[in-house]
Amino acid sequence: MIDLSRTAHEVPWPSIVIDQPLIDDYNETLAFLHRSGMNEITLWGLFTNSYWEPEVEKTIDAERETKVRGIITDAHQNGIKILCGLGVYSWGFNKIIKEFNLLLPLMAKPTEISAVSSFYLTYDDFRSLRACSEFTGLSINKCARIKKHLYCKRKIGLYYFKAKVPPQEFMRSYILKNFSEIKFESNILEIGPGEFPIFPWAEYKNWFGVDRYLSAGVINFKNNKWAKDKYPSDRIFTGGFENLSSLEGLRQLIGKFDLIVASHSYEHSYQPIKALKEMAKMLRPGGRLVLFVPDGYSDDVNTKDQTHMIYLNNLMMREFFVASGAWQDIEIKTFRPNADLVVSAVK
Repeated sequence: MIDLSRTAHEVPWPSIVIDQPLIDDYNETLAFLHRSGMNEITLWGLFTNSYWEPEVEKTIDAERETKVRGIITDAHQNGIKILCGLGVYSWGFNKIIKEFNLLLPLMAKPTEISAVSSFYLTYDDFRSLRACSEFTGLSINKCARIKKHLYCKRKIGLYYFKAKVPPQEFMRSYILKNFSEIKFESNILEIGPGEFPIFPWAEYKNWFGVDRYLSAGVINFKNNKWAKDKYPSDRIFTGGFENLSSLEGLRQLIGKFDLIVASHSYEHSYQPIKALKEMAKMLRPGGRLVLFVPDGYSDDVNTKDQTHMIYLNNLMMREFFVASGAWQDIEIKTFRPNADLVVSAVK
């Protein structure tokens, strides 16, 4: 291996500098090879070094292309075949990997990743891999690989905000950011708080909870024993969406709550319309309802559960609100893409 340039370049090997002295050296060397009866040469750094651009066709600009084509033409005129090291088997994709953190088996263009991401962010129907393929024009296998990549990068899914962290703190931040009327002193009713309530009862002095699985100070749900003695007995009661107004501990608060909130609880209701009517009874006029529910169109198995009574989408929720009456300013948005929705309304 030799460096054909007589000009020293203080850059790591392989040098990608193509200046006139190097072109002159190439021409001299190619002529020498021809006279010596040789017929090929291997060149490194002709196109780039280890930094192929994510959009590969943009790696070489017009000026460099002209120089490279000139070198190839000179070689062919001397009967010399050029073999060029591209670096694609080991180190050539350093920039692509760094910029997109792709595993090589993914082998997807940025435009393809963007297309699959758009599908999971905007497609308003069942998000199967077949639907992804039809939406993007990519194969089902490629959709599956890119989907896995999007989950790894937390662009979609249950860990969209932070890996291995319960979402309730992000739910609370969403509510406080978007509904400024909610304060520390607000009357808050949280249904199904489980182990991780959206609003910590110790910080919100007028917080009350209801959980249908509460028994003897423990929330027993699917073989889990949650929140043992976590909540004061005068702040949480056993019950569900369907019987809020008949709970002994809440009767004095009927029509006085500023906010009713629930995280992945409403889908457990076996009477969803009656549940909305009961929540309306508990809210004061102008009070706010905020529900976080699994996205019924998601294909994420982690959002499915045998205890779910219903899987919700935008149109279904709006029909429930209309059927129950007493609601206005209804908004239904994506909270975590391909995972859940945030539903809000005002009494």
